[in-house]
Amino acid sequence: MRNVKGLYISPDCVKVCEVDADRGCEGYYELLGCEMIEAPEHWIDTLIPGTVSLESSGDYFDIICDEEACCHEPVPACTVAIDNKDGTATPWIHGPCFVCKSSDDGEWVSPTDDEIAALKRHIAVVNGRFTLVVK
Repeated sequence: MRNVKGLYISPDCVKVCEVDADRGCEGYYELLGCEMIEAPEHWIDTLIPGTVSLESSGDYFDIICDEEACCHEPVPACTVAIDNKDGTATPWIHGPCFVCKSSDDGEWVSPTDDEIAALKRHIAVVNGRFTLVVK
């Protein structure tokens, strides 16, 4: 069994958890409570500030989320927002998400404990909900 460790972010909690990668998408569906996932490509171009190792490693974080979250009524709370540098944040991903890494060959892999700690430093409470704020 190959587990992928990552940071699970929902509006109500932030925790480190693992997904059984041998189950394909099923493990991610179960974790996120959905039937279709996506890993938005924009994240590949967005590095967490202050993580020099990411710039040199060739690896990138991926945010795995519910593809259809914005189609639900009501739309789930935002869990990832883009920092507008003026003290505001633009909602980008709604509903629970799982942040892991993407290897050079496109496999989802576990970030290191230091990388998870760096991710946690970008968690903010926005409108009373946990949110990962990226640049």
